[in-house]
Amino acid sequence: MAKRTRKQSAKNKIKFGNKKAVDVARNFLFRDGRMTKEDIIGISNKTMFYKLKAGGYIEQVKNAEVGIFKTTGRFREQYKREVDASAKWKGSGSTGHANGFRILAGMVGEKAIAEGRFESSESCKDRVDSVKKTAEFRNKAEQMVQTKEKQLEEALASAKDPKTIALLEKQLSKLTEHNYKGFSAPDARVFLERQEAEQMVEKMREYSKECHHSVRDQWEQASQKLEQIIRVTTTKQIAVSIEVYTGNYKGMDKYSHEAYEEVTEEMTIYVPSK
Repeated sequence: MAKRTRKQSAKNKIKFGNKKAVDVARNFLFRDGRMTKEDIIGISNKTMFYKLKAGGYIEQVKNAEVGIFKTTGRFREQYKREVDASAKWKGSGSTGHANGFRILAGMVGEKAIAEGRFESSESCKDRVDSVKKTAEFRNKAEQMVQTKEKQLEEALASAKDPKTIALLEKQLSKLTEHNYKGFSAPDARVFLERQEAEQMVEKMREYSKECHHSVRDQWEQASQKLEQIIRVTTTKQIAVSIEVYTGNYKGMDKYSHEAYEEVTEEMTIYVPSK
């Protein structure tokens, strides 16, 4: 019986010299750690999917819809050994959040993801943590906090609506107690050729025409922001920071990302998860 298990294990062993295995791995990295069975097969093929599953490289996400998979420790450790030791794996985000990245993957384009031209959410966090420790960031952050504090206090003095007052008070509290924690990293950052970025704008516009009316405006705003990023970028490669928000996203969550964007001038597009 043990001999049969060893044979089965060898048969289903994945080698990351296989391009399809690397493509699947990079898509898991980009897509917040979750993918559907259909997506995995679409990126690779049925044989690769069943080898990944039988070999213990992927497993179904508990308490999620049937057919949604995440990577296992075996998959992540082997990828780091054989492909990229610096890869930062999140593990498995929420299904809603991953759905936003599923939509984005089609807009970013398979070439950029396959070539690893992106920072995953964990890589973004590490980079932002380093930036936040610099004197330049702290000086700019303090200046921004002082300016925003004055603006919020003036707005609070004239506000009459209870909901508006509560939101302004919360924003003011976040500012005065932030201690550099009120500046959040984006979910991902992609590096696109100019033509790829322009194609992404068009794909976002097309999607906004077909998606649910409740999120149509957000997608249109995101496409306009991406256009702006393209216009002001003079380098050949265009860096685009992306933040995906779900139904659980609160106003203060977006505020902390916008604060980071303002201080660093690292322009970010904000997209819904559906």
